[in-house]
Amino acid sequence: MKILILLLICFALCGCYPQHWVKPDVTSDQYNKDYYECTSQAGAESWGGNPLILDQQRANCMRTRGYTGSF
Repeated sequence: MKILILLLICFALCGCYPQHWVKPDVTSDQYNKDYYECTSQAGAESWGGNPLILDQQRANCMRTRGYTGSF
C-alpha cells in the first residue's frame, strides 16, 4: 500500500514539472512573445480554467509555431 501511494505521489509531481520549449535560432524575445501569446490563447479558449486543458492547448500552440517540448 505504501508503494502505491509513493508511486501516485511521484506521478503527480512529474505532471507538475514545467515543460521547456525549444526551437532552433529563436531569440529569447521571440520565445517570450510566442509563449505569452499561446498562454493567452489557451486561457481564452478554455473558459473552464482546467490546468490540464490549459497546458494541452498551450502545448498545441507552441508545437504549431515550430517548438518542441523537453523536460
